[in-house]
Amino acid sequence: MKKELHGLITGVVSGDHLLVQGKETEEEPPATKDLYISFASAPRMATPQRAGEPFAFAAREFIRRFVISKRVSFTLDYSRDGRDYATVWIDENGKKFDIAVELIKEGLAKAVIVAVDKERSNQLKSLEKSAKPKNLWTKDNSEKSKNTYNIIYPGSKDYTLDKIAKEKALNAIVEYTFSPTLFNVLLTDHNTMVKVSLECLLNLSGDAVQEKYNKKAKAFAERLVQHRDIVVTVGECNKAESLVCGRILVGESDLGCELAANGYAKLKTFNTKMDSKYYDSLQIALANAKEERKGIWNVNAKPTVSPKQTGTEKQKQPKPTQKNPVVIEINSGDSLTVLEGNKEQKIYLASIRAPRLPPPKAADEGDPCAWEAKEYFLSLIHICRCRRYAVCRSRWSP
Repeated sequence: MKKELHGLITGVVSGDHLLVQGKETEEEPPATKDLYISFASAPRMATPQRAGEPFAFAAREFIRRFVISKRVSFTLDYSRDGRDYATVWIDENGKKFDIAVELIKEGLAKAVIVAVDKERSNQLKSLEKSAKPKNLWTKDNSEKSKNTYNIIYPGSKDYTLDKIAKEKALNAIVEYTFSPTLFNVLLTDHNTMVKVSLECLLNLSGDAVQEKYNKKAKAFAERLVQHRDIVVTVGECNKAESLVCGRILVGESDLGCELAANGYAKLKTFNTKMDSKYYDSLQIALANAKEERKGIWNVNAKPTVSPKQTGTEKQKQPKPTQKNPVVIEINSGDSLTVLEGNKEQKIYLASIRAPRLPPPKAADEGDPCAWEAKEYFLSLIHICRCRRYAVCRSRWSP
């Protein structure tokens, strides 16, 4: 009897090619396995080297929306040319949805006769009759042409980022995860593939421990966004490298904030091209991850129990109640707003007075150099380490 296995779908490469992620351990990131649907064959997706076949994208999208980010069960049926073929199904509300059956019934895959299990092969072959003349079985060439989805890849003559650079938000699908902060993304409204780099963030690197957590971070990002419907907010565009620097939003979640909050990324040094409010939110998320010792910040955590403690004394030590405020806004050249716990507080620098900014929606232009003073203060705050400060009566001390 075949062994029933389980995993999480983190990728749908084509109608009959899935990526299944196993369990994560304390020491190792979860392994990802390529699975091909047994006894079925879906049309081939477009690649930089070849055009897509009719209904290939439709088959991929049908299965992607059906299984992405869901737990599935599967049994391995046979292997060919280094590929593992499996029967894959989802149990939802007590009903079993067989991927091969659903594809063939929709006319988005053809049954394949394999000697290893002729009964299963013949069962799927009989389902083709109910699908005809839908989709793959249509004889209408205009219908086939309409359902041929070709992707514009970097390097092709039609490739351009000019229109993309002018848009603030783009509907997209993450096609591949290079690292926790770099992705291959299909812009669905433009049929264009681009690389997207998360703004303000760096991968974990430098030693074996950070490399291990970087692999965990990559698996975390795959679970959250790979082959999901996302929105890319555009920051900078590097046309020479076909690279968009921006943010990735999936539902109500921001991938950058999720990585920082789970201790799976570090912040770049702030520069004036960055969104200061977004940088603030990342800084807060990172500070919380450090305090809660999540991800990479758990590695060098000091033990809270001394070797001499025994019995009930080995209880978890209480966290310190005093926290340093976090700068969330620069109001003028001599004032700023900080977040302390859940309370916002406006602070003025002692012993100095900066030029006065104009009131909102007023004809008054304010004092000369007021905006320059504010921007200079902002640059000083961002340059200082971590932008976290302790409040004193008459000064700030880093």
